[in-house]
Amino acid sequence: TLSSSSAASDVYKRQDPGKYWLIGRIAYDLSFGKYLNKALTGAMLSLQSKTARALVLDLDNTLWGGIIGEDGLQGIQLGGDFPGNAFTRFQHVVKSLSRRGIVLTLCSKNTEEVALEAIRKHPGMVLHQDDFIVKKINWGDKAHNIREISQELGLGLGSLCFIDDSPYERENVRI
Repeated sequence: TLSSSSAASDVYKRQDPGKYWLIGRIAYDLSFGKYLNKALTGAMLSLQSKTARALVLDLDNTLWGGIIGEDGLQGIQLGGDFPGNAFTRFQHVVKSLSRRGIVLTLCSKNTEEVALEAIRKHPGMVLHQDDFIVKKINWGDKAHNIREISQELGLGLGSLCFIDDSPYERENVRI
């Protein structure tokens, strides 16, 4: 609900329409309108069962910078300065989503042992091997692997959110 968070109470303080009431009889200021739009959109999507229950994550240039098979464990960008810190921040966001009940899975074109070694041993990794419920790390078609992830989790494809840096892979999965 709108009042369930401290962010919502901050938004309520901005309900004074000020000039917006005078201009167009708009009951709220712009910041509250944006907040209300986001909350209502989320509720509508949830009612239509169009919310992500699981994230399907790529590895190379998604959870870390670089390609593990080419750059090696020490060559990937993770932590430290930019761009490594951007990947670390992204992993923190993903970890927070998993704490809220979003299931994490992997779907990556890589050699499985090389990729898992990076997850286990790189000091900048925020996410760990046991954070991922299903791992499809192979050279197979990602669309096929995502269908298998869907079946293993018992979730429809509409409940999966695929995150990959490659426009080709995103389009291939979309089709």
